[in-house]
Amino acid sequence: MQGRSFKTNEITQEISDNTRIFRLLGSDRSSRRDPKTEAGNRSLSLPRVVVLESRPTDNPTAHSNLYILAGHENSY
Repeated sequence: MQGRSFKTNEITQEISDNTRIFRLLGSDRSSRRDPKTEAGNRSLSLPRVVVLESRPTDNPTAHSNLYILAGHENSY
């Protein structure tokens, strides 16, 4: 699982857990400007909140854990 900057797409956090299977269940999206384009007028859709499910690798039919992950941006 990786956390990335909304502005630069740079990896800000990385979590690895080989004992769990993660699945993206859904996300909301908000239209944002792409800072890498020359004119800055091409918009792209970036998730602000994602919902993940995880299950044990050794028992994929076991009950799952749900995660609601919300990002933030520095205001300075």
